[in-house]
Amino acid sequence: MEHGRRGAGVLRGVLVTGPGLPQHGASVQRAGGTGLDTPLHVAAQHGLDEHARLYLSRGARVNARNSRKETALSAACGATRRPDEQGRCLRLCALLLRHGAAADTRDEDERSPLHKACSHASHGLVRLLLRHGADAGALDYGGASPLARVLQTATCAPQAAPQHTVQALLNHGSPTVWPDAFPKVSQDPAGLARALELCHAAASSST
Repeated sequence: MEHGRRGAGVLRGVLVTGPGLPQHGASVQRAGGTGLDTPLHVAAQHGLDEHARLYLSRGARVNARNSRKETALSAACGATRRPDEQGRCLRLCALLLRHGAAADTRDEDERSPLHKACSHASHGLVRLLLRHGADAGALDYGGASPLARVLQTATCAPQAAPQHTVQALLNHGSPTVWPDAFPKVSQDPAGLARALELCHAAASSST
């Protein structure tokens, strides 16, 4: 809740008046709040692609990090989106990547943008990141790979069609065996069966 209030405050202070700020000398590099988010971070978190475009045109550093070591791309990939917001998020992330955002940067938990996109089974975003060189076999501090993240999602949100994300990861060299990578799934026999079914189906369709 604290982060939500802080984000709303930054949103009012930076983004609503954002289009006028560069002309009045305000810095698009300035980090604010306890999270040290730049205006570009906040635009990314809220999926505001036009604000992000403006800040980048005024020299915002695309790979600047906040206090959690997130870049704007990482923040965008980690935010929860409604289905009708997915297209805008994809445009935003494509914009950041065209401006040189590092596709495989890590936050304080060693999670990459790909880990975060996989946590939401956002297969369009996952494919975009993989095309820009994201590491399909990367492990975070907990030992989880992007594949492990999407398999966790598969057990609780099958409507997200996670098999498409699984297939994209396997097509880009993700290992199909991992050590203790998703304990929540392994403790749930039904979830484990679903995860293994997804891996098998995706591997079969990719051959």
